Amino acid sequence: MNKMLLTFLVLPILSFLFINNSIAGILAPGACCTGDEECSVLSVDDCFLESDIWLGPDTTCETGTCDLTPGAGDCCDAHGGTGCNDSECETTVCEANGFCCDVTWDLICVDFAFNLCGDLCMGDSPLPPGACCSGVDECSIATVAECLGEGGFALQPATTDCEPNPCIADGTGDCCSEHNSTGCENSDCQQTVCAQDAFCCFVEWDDICVGEAQDLCGNLCETPGPAVVVPTMGQWGMVIASIVLGFFAVIRLWKIKDSEI
Repeated sequence: MNKMLLTFLVLPILSFLFINNSIAGILAPGACCTGDEECSVLSVDDCFLESDIWLGPDTTCETGTCDLTPGAGDCCDAHGGTGCNDSECETTVCEANGFCCDVTWDLICVDFAFNLCGDLCMGDSPLPPGACCSGVDECSIATVAECLGEGGFALQPATTDCEPNPCIADGTGDCCSEHNSTGCENSDCQQTVCAQDAFCCFVEWDDICVGEAQDLCGNLCETPGPAVVVPTMGQWGMVIASIVLGFFAVIRLWKIKDSEI
């Protein structure tokens, strides 16, 4: 599965919110499924040392939280399994966010259920509205479901405010080399890549962003070939003079040898 498809399925949101070290430090611990039916409340860093299923900040371990049986968990609560126990809601959510049926039903899937499944989930979503980047420099406040529905890139729960604007790319790194900052120094290339892959402007410019720059930004990332040195007129004159002098030197040697004979 390529990265662009995963972007549509919200995996970069998880990468940004739950894996990026600079963000992980401000997220509260949450439920971590380290095995079938095995649940522990851990920080995101500690969880990903043992497992790839962290359900989000402030999630708790309840009976069935880490039951990995597909379609067994409550649509309105985060759990380690895929899908949820209401088939209509499951279909609606997974059509919008395939991650929830392919990987795990985490806190973001719950937010989708609160926003898309009518009155099935009562009350407010456990994931409050937050920063939504609808383009480089463009920030608004929206739920995850609303943000993605409008083609945006959701930054909550780590970022809930648009002041200061979290959607401004740093724009200082080399477009043709991976780096931890967002965007790259060539504004045209940055705009082209980020229009296809928002991860590169709102999380980091990784090796996949570099590959996209190589494909989309013309010859910006072409490796220059060996330099071709073109002699100047003066240098050509010296070359010709050397050849002529060498030629006459050879003739002179022949004449000396002939005279000795």
